[in-house]
Amino acid sequence: MSLRTGDIFSDSSGTYEVTKPLEAGGFGQAFRVIEKNTGVELIAKAPVPIDEIRIKSIRLEFKVLEALKEKSVPGVVRPVSLIEFSSQDGTRFPVLLMEKARGIRADKAIENGPLPYEDIADVMSKLAESLMQVHQSGYMHLDIAPDNVFIEDPGGRNEITIIDFGIAAQKSDTNTFAVSHPGHSKNYFGAPEVRKQAASCGSDIFSVGATGFAMIFGQPEFDNLKRNKGLSMNGPYDAKQYLPPGTKIASHEHLHDVIKKATWEKRSGRFATMEDLGNAVAGKEPDENFPRLVADGRAHRMVGDGPWIVGRESILDENQPNIIVQETSPTNKFISRKQARVERRSDGVLMLYHIGTNDTRVQVNVKSSVRWVKVGEKGYPLGSRHQVICFGYANHAPKALDRHGNPLAPGPYKVVEFFPPSQK
Repeated sequence: MSLRTGDIFSDSSGTYEVTKPLEAGGFGQAFRVIEKNTGVELIAKAPVPIDEIRIKSIRLEFKVLEALKEKSVPGVVRPVSLIEFSSQDGTRFPVLLMEKARGIRADKAIENGPLPYEDIADVMSKLAESLMQVHQSGYMHLDIAPDNVFIEDPGGRNEITIIDFGIAAQKSDTNTFAVSHPGHSKNYFGAPEVRKQAASCGSDIFSVGATGFAMIFGQPEFDNLKRNKGLSMNGPYDAKQYLPPGTKIASHEHLHDVIKKATWEKRSGRFATMEDLGNAVAGKEPDENFPRLVADGRAHRMVGDGPWIVGRESILDENQPNIIVQETSPTNKFISRKQARVERRSDGVLMLYHIGTNDTRVQVNVKSSVRWVKVGEKGYPLGSRHQVICFGYANHAPKALDRHGNPLAPGPYKVVEFFPPSQK
């Protein structure tokens, strides 16, 4: 039994009464609550059903939101507290108390039709700014969709609030590339790789693009495209392909192109970072002329000969790595302080060397399968294609599968990505 209307709980800041159940998600259910002394409305999230996975997820989501609040990340729902609640039958479980997001959900805003292009660009820019800082704090959201975005004053200020960091919390617990969980990102909004239990910051880029696409058409027509017009949930989403004949798009063609690139099926074809996406929406050229290593959504140019040392920040070291990777696991440190070194050989090839305590591995596609190669003393050449690199160690049996039957990549570990210069 979870929360029910009329339930009362408290913390050092106030006493709260549950007034109404709201939507249920993969990790829990939201409830509207009122602080009894002030009348302020808040939102509570409780595990439904009550099991170990969802209880753990609620606790982790609070930690993620607290970390983002500490870093003053804009456009993200603010946590109030985590309260231990005892139901009438004696069951104890955590309740995550949050501020109520202002405005209306984006799916409600497009319920009867599309938003103006100027507002779509504004909302996408603000989502990119917020998620850029989420990524740079070491997290990914992985469930961006219109029902997880609130818009305050639509058509005016278009202030946004992102809610539901349940999947982000599951990822932050171990940061593994493959996480088994009871919820998943939504079809047509979640990037193809997330549905296969893999993710990177590029997965959120896909979701922002898909959200912009839905806003162009409005919910009724977007549903029609999914049912009757052959819209593939794998992308890319090319609005020009579905607009009625004769539609004048000249002044909006740029935004269509941005959304198409953001929702490219393969990660390598999307923007490298949220900053690139935000710049593209604003009409600026993304910085794609140099080889870049992307860590926590921040692109680092590989200009010159190097070397570039990659690892986590540590108070034990006087000289920190050139490229810092955020360690967000609350349980153990699986990123080495000095994890990897990149340098340029005399023939111009960038080489990746492993120098840490835990593994450095590179994802290699072999025909239709994927395998992970350990990087050793001889190094690994970073060439003309996008590469996924992981820092960490395997803690499961070889060829292990998750609860959904998907192969488990090595883990826990943190993903960084290499992007070669644009071939344009």
